[in-house]
Amino acid sequence: MPSTIRVLLVDNDPACRELVRSTLRRDGVVRVIGEAADAWQAITKVTALQPDVVVTDLAPPSIGGLEIVSWVQEQQVRAGVVILTAYEEQPYVIAALKCGALGYVPKRSMVHELPRAVRLAASGEVYVSPLLLAAGDAGKGQMPAPRLEREP
Repeated sequence: MPSTIRVLLVDNDPACRELVRSTLRRDGVVRVIGEAADAWQAITKVTALQPDVVVTDLAPPSIGGLEIVSWVQEQQVRAGVVILTAYEEQPYVIAALKCGALGYVPKRSMVHELPRAVRLAASGEVYVSPLLLAAGDAGKGQMPAPRLEREP
């Protein structure tokens, strides 16, 4: 794990980004180096800033968080991706992990779990919220297949 973990935040809600930033600021190892309001901005900033970890919502505008994860994997970018989302159903978690996400944290437990998920992702380890593992909610939720195409 690097001595300082450089993080890019991706969420369309500025208030949520501020809450994430202040949560991560309390962890002396994590430094937020950039923010993006949508997935296209995120892709540009991942390339320019080369973060260690990208923390993204599952459903930012334009393309989704899974597409960001897939793009990071396809481009062989050396950043771990942690999904921070309100979607807590297991199909979402499974889809994110299959795409290559290293973390999945529900927004309701962000304060307690996100710093650990970021530290583990920076080390190449996987973190899934214990709240989600205990839920056993395999029958709910539908996640569309990832796509990485600009809309006309």
